Amino acid sequence: MARLVDYLISDVRVQTENEDFSDSIGIGDNEVLRYINEAQQRIQARIYATYKNVFTEEKVESIVADQEEYSLPADAFTGNAVSQVEFKSDSDEKNYYPLELRSIKNRSVVSGHPDIYFRKNKKILISPVPETSNGSLRISYAKAVNKLDKRRGSIASVTDSGTQITAITLEVSTDSVDTDAVAKDNFLCVVDRAGNIKMKNIEYDSISGTTGVVTLTSNHTYESGESIAVGDYIVVGKYTSTHSELPDHVERYLMAYAAWKLLKRDSSADYSEQELELSTMEDEIVDTFAGIDDDVYQIPEINEDEMWFELY
Repeated sequence: MARLVDYLISDVRVQTENEDFSDSIGIGDNEVLRYINEAQQRIQARIYATYKNVFTEEKVESIVADQEEYSLPADAFTGNAVSQVEFKSDSDEKNYYPLELRSIKNRSVVSGHPDIYFRKNKKILISPVPETSNGSLRISYAKAVNKLDKRRGSIASVTDSGTQITAITLEVSTDSVDTDAVAKDNFLCVVDRAGNIKMKNIEYDSISGTTGVVTLTSNHTYESGESIAVGDYIVVGKYTSTHSELPDHVERYLMAYAAWKLLKRDSSADYSEQELELSTMEDEIVDTFAGIDDDVYQIPEINEDEMWFELY
């Protein structure tokens, strides 16, 4: 989605005649922001319930010898929205084969080449348990869309060791730090002007509104490809951005939902009419995702003896 969430908040205010506000009166931006995030969660749930492949991502986990349990990706929708788990025992990408999902009641801790997996409290368990650390798991899952937040400060300087961030200072001479917002969490993400997350889930203890110094909980080890530059922005919370990942045509729904919540809060007579419009809009948006999932699926052929997988 192309627009900064601040603009969505502003448009919702105009639509619901809630433009007159301050720190002490009216409805604050953070409340409107909360409704927009609720809208994202709701519409993703509606889409996912009908078209489960829309939000699919992949993550590769290295195998550890004699380890049965592996964590699911932290950004998995609902914490456990897994569509497929594959295993390979070497470095050849062509040798991945799918594991079969079974009930945890079939759990049996034996050693060998995995052929089944179980779900358990945001984790997966594989069986048989691999005897060596050769190979990896490839997990296909539905990713939860990033939460939305306003820009809470901008980067003035950063100390980067090449693998870790050891210090961050925010700009205080020309920008201000939203100390109220940053005091309500202990994780931040760094985004660019377009809302692309450049570094995610940095843990901190406090941020000074006077000096701009971010007191990190510990040196932050970042992933390959992540970076921070002077002028980037911080947002509060894990997996958070200033721009929605949903398509542009969903923007009207996010604003309509937030407007509905505000009208309900204000006991406005327009609340019921807005609710009917919102319901119709939800159905229309869900239907637009049908084209993403409408190719013909061929029946998979699985050779259980050799454990190879082929689509024909």
